[in-house]
Amino acid sequence: MFVTFPQYRFLFPPGLNPPEANHWQAVHLSPPSHWYIVIHRQNSSTKSQIQTTFVIWEENLLNMLKTFGSLIILQVGRFDLADDSRWGVRWMDVVYESCADNMFGEDAIAFKLEGENCIRDASMECLLEESKWNPIFRRAGGGQ
Repeated sequence: MFVTFPQYRFLFPPGLNPPEANHWQAVHLSPPSHWYIVIHRQNSSTKSQIQTTFVIWEENLLNMLKTFGSLIILQVGRFDLADDSRWGVRWMDVVYESCADNMFGEDAIAFKLEGENCIRDASMECLLEESKWNPIFRRAGGGQ
């Protein structure tokens, strides 16, 4: 993210950003809840570049995954507190959007975490019916 006005500058710990930098090399904040991490390749006519995007809202994640454009999604993960109160990333084998007749509504999201068989909703609850969900992302070599 680029800093366009002085009032948008943040105080960073020493060593993260030189004073003359016009972009953030790090974001310094405490996440209030889980975040999604999307690793993608951005292709243009002249180059291909791998980037990481942090997304907090499920609606934004769905929109990003459904409108690939020149993005090639490589990996999707969820960054949140684990049972032992430590932050960690859980990678997803499959990300789903809800079908029209799904009781969760049209913009609901679900996912299958790496190494798991159940489909989880955004609250991390296991769901019973896989038929009510359309896969919109499947990690290469990931779950079926």
